Amino acid sequence: SIIRNVLLVAGAGSGKTRVIVHRIAYLMKHFKVAPRNILALTFTKKAALEMKTRTMSLLGSKKPVKMTTFHSLSADLLRAFGPTPVEVIDENDKNKILRMLIKEKDAGEVIKLKEFNKWLNYHRSKCIDPEERLQNESETVSAYRDLAKSYRLAKEKIGQGVFDFDDLLEKVVTLLESNPRLVTTIHNRWRYILVDEYQD
Repeated sequence: SIIRNVLLVAGAGSGKTRVIVHRIAYLMKHFKVAPRNILALTFTKKAALEMKTRTMSLLGSKKPVKMTTFHSLSADLLRAFGPTPVEVIDENDKNKILRMLIKEKDAGEVIKLKEFNKWLNYHRSKCIDPEERLQNESETVSAYRDLAKSYRLAKEKIGQGVFDFDDLLEKVVTLLESNPRLVTTIHNRWRYILVDEYQD
């Protein structure tokens, strides 16, 4: 019997997590897959804990598989294989820095924090340099790019390896793209990867 790739698209509360939990149990019980070869990813720590609790209830006292969030996994990989120590700042810390920078620039009329964060998150999630200027940009976008640069410099001033959540994803992509041997190591380690959120 062949283990195939599966995409399950379903609404909230319809049982996606249940499917993943039972698939993990099925892989371990019927295909004798070692727990260390399975990776389950979700978006929040609460959801990861829920998956872990359900899986343990199915499998009893067996060693649990790695169940974590994308950001936590990225931090783990960067700490294990990256060039610098990693210190993570959360959204509150990020916004404190940004508010301070907006105030220093007297840019409150041009830059609204919520809109800037949406703009910055989009660029970072696509690995697009938010500081790279294009022709015929609006005053707002130009201000966004200035703030993005100031924010990067502010993190560097705090210390080497100070990353926000977007940094974690971006830096781990860069790490993997530059290190084929690490990619091979990860592929050999986690042969079965299950993702518990459609948007991820």
